[in-house]
Amino acid sequence: EDWGVAEISSFQLEGTAQFRPRISVLLNITEDHLDRYPDFPGYLQAKGKIFQNQGKEDYSLINADDPLTFQFAHRVKSQVILFSAQRPVPAGCFLEGGGIIYQGLDGLREYFGLTRLKIRGAHNLDNLMAAVAACKICGCPREPLQQVMEEFAGLEHRLEWVREIRGINFFNDSKGTNVGSVAKSLAGFREPVLLIAGGRDKGGDYGPLKKLVTEHVKGMALIGEAKERIFAALGDLTETVKVETLEEAIEWTWSKAV
Repeated sequence: EDWGVAEISSFQLEGTAQFRPRISVLLNITEDHLDRYPDFPGYLQAKGKIFQNQGKEDYSLINADDPLTFQFAHRVKSQVILFSAQRPVPAGCFLEGGGIIYQGLDGLREYFGLTRLKIRGAHNLDNLMAAVAACKICGCPREPLQQVMEEFAGLEHRLEWVREIRGINFFNDSKGTNVGSVAKSLAGFREPVLLIAGGRDKGGDYGPLKKLVTEHVKGMALIGEAKERIFAALGDLTETVKVETLEEAIEWTWSKAV
């Protein structure tokens, strides 16, 4: 049996009338696209439309650690499969014994090790748990799934390791286009970070980044439309400059790293 995988945006979900995924996955919800929606509840409502046509033969995979996503677990008409990095769940994936436990609706468990992973960050554990649960629903056996987990090096532009120069690691996280995704990425670093941030301003609240910037960011170079708002919200927490081009941002961060 062949399966197709589709990443669906809130923009696409707005106009759906008959879209019915066999398995739907909701990883997390944070403020985004407030330049498009009148308010955050409007964005939340659009995201929730992924579940609207599912029935009892379908599956909804939901993050149990995120209150905004978990609320849908009590509303959907499909079979609910949860994933959590904080606690065991009745059916789905959770962390235990240094690995991922998948527990099916029948109560049977399988263990997936994490020691050989190439990807980093707490958010990628959420991604892995959701992927494992979806694959198990599709009937994937454990051994090849474990192998793929260990071989997967991540996607382009999503906390993608680029190269190491003179002991300094460069990462491309240009898909981090909202506050929530940037927060997840920063939380995955133990070493000090020199951050290039900016681009388009979507109207989000930068407040949730304050603690992470204080703890993880050695310096920031800000560019683009959003730089003034980011500077006002976070600029006093670490050494920060506003620049006009990406080249200037790279030159400044390199000068601080070497």
